[in-house]
Amino acid sequence: MVSEPSCPRISRFESPSLNKLCLVFCCPLELSENAFSTRLTEKSDVYSYGVVLLELLLRKMPVDPSFEEGMDIVSWTRKKLLENDDSIFFLDKEINYWESDDQRKAPTLLELALDCTEKVADTRPSMRDVVGFLMRLNDKI
Repeated sequence: MVSEPSCPRISRFESPSLNKLCLVFCCPLELSENAFSTRLTEKSDVYSYGVVLLELLLRKMPVDPSFEEGMDIVSWTRKKLLENDDSIFFLDKEINYWESDDQRKAPTLLELALDCTEKVADTRPSMRDVVGFLMRLNDKI
């Protein structure tokens, strides 16, 4: 649902037509496989999960005012990694206050987010694989 101009809101009820409408007209990130379609797949969900994970790790919005024109959080992150292989330079500074074991997991979570946001949907992991990965990562201390 949209409450203000271009301000998507999550509703408590399930409406496939509303979900499709919101993705097509409100979502600033354009999934290549859904650019001209309203058909959502598990791989679309995986992509969205990757975007949310990037938002948490970077403390940036999907389309942030700090990004260059036409860039979104996925393309910005990939560009930053090409410029400097060490992600610690652009991850959220609050990560420094996490417990040390959790701090060491941040780059791995960034890799997962990038896997989830691959351009080609078939190369993205399944949600089952993502959950398994997170469970294994949580067990590593």
